[in-house]
Amino acid sequence: MVDIINPETPINQAVKKLVNNDLQIDGKIASQDLSILEMNLLYESGAFARKFRRNVVFDKLSYFKHFRGYSGFSIWYVEISDYTYDPNNKMYVNDVQMKFMGEASNEDIVSFDKVLHWVDASGIYEDITDEAQTEFGEPIEVLEATGNFLYIGSQTTFNSIQINPFTPAEGLDLKVDYWDGSGWVELSVEDGTANLTRIGNISFTKPDNWQQTEVNGNTLYWVRLKTETTPTIAPQLYYIAIPNSVITLLRPTQEELVFKIYAWCSYGKKVYFTVPNTGSSYTEGIEWVSESSSQTVKEDFFLHNNTFKIDYKDLNYTEGGGQLAELDTWTTATRPADVERGKIGYNTDFNGVEMWIGDGWLVLTGNWTTNTRPQNVKPGSKGFNKDLEQLEYWDGENWNLI
Repeated sequence: MVDIINPETPINQAVKKLVNNDLQIDGKIASQDLSILEMNLLYESGAFARKFRRNVVFDKLSYFKHFRGYSGFSIWYVEISDYTYDPNNKMYVNDVQMKFMGEASNEDIVSFDKVLHWVDASGIYEDITDEAQTEFGEPIEVLEATGNFLYIGSQTTFNSIQINPFTPAEGLDLKVDYWDGSGWVELSVEDGTANLTRIGNISFTKPDNWQQTEVNGNTLYWVRLKTETTPTIAPQLYYIAIPNSVITLLRPTQEELVFKIYAWCSYGKKVYFTVPNTGSSYTEGIEWVSESSSQTVKEDFFLHNNTFKIDYKDLNYTEGGGQLAELDTWTTATRPADVERGKIGYNTDFNGVEMWIGDGWLVLTGNWTTNTRPQNVKPGSKGFNKDLEQLEYWDGENWNLI
């Protein structure tokens, strides 16, 4: 077990625990690497169809394409011919898992059906739908006074709005309402914009009683943003978007920029990821790279000083593929008796291949849940637990994670 280091632990004990932790982690990594090697050999034998490709390293500069550059970070992408989305896909930089933002619905910003600004002083609606969907257009000034409202509407319900301020608000107290069929009701929201002072998502749980209503001739599901105080500086906004495009999914927070936390998402067969694009000239090609960096610097960053790799579901995978049909099939209760050592078959109880080793059955690999783990097997039996999403092995008494 890896030890938790308490801040009050004396320094000599803390160092010993850290060294022990390192040794344990090295052992776990070595054990997992061996298990992966064994599974790779099984896949290469053709007995199983490989569902996930693992440890695929992007080892050619030609793989890396620049998508967009912003202040502090850029979005790059790699196209993978047999990639398909799966929530279990994982991407790593220098063996550190990157933050997976899921599957995008589009590369560019996806706008709402209507965005209207009610200006109380003039008694008119401003239709700012077109301006709200441009990434870098003319900034839109909104909510200058307490009587103004920013209406955001869609034909379907939604649970998040991404807003990118050009001029951050000051002195604004943001509230969000929805229409419940008879009136406007305040929503409980998680405001990632901090009262429209920074780029972020305004997120909420979709109300069960959310109803469509008509605003300026448009019958949609609406939310309206308002301020409870008159701002000393009214916000000017670049865009108001549904946060499911590559651009909106990969917008880093200020904390992620400072600590260089990488994120990634996918769209079709392309995987997109963030990379720092500014820093000291001494660290260019090591800690950051930009589109304008030289070819040599790009090679240093992507190939020599950093390693980008991915585990992903294979587009060509089909359930039940491979050559398992050529193996004898049985259940735990109907295992063959009096067989020669080395007999291999497929056990349908736990979707795995097992081998008779003379004094018992050894599970070479399998795919089970906690309730369908193999029974009456030899120590060293191993497979993938779908409930835990981890490889595990039987030591003769307990199942242990690898």
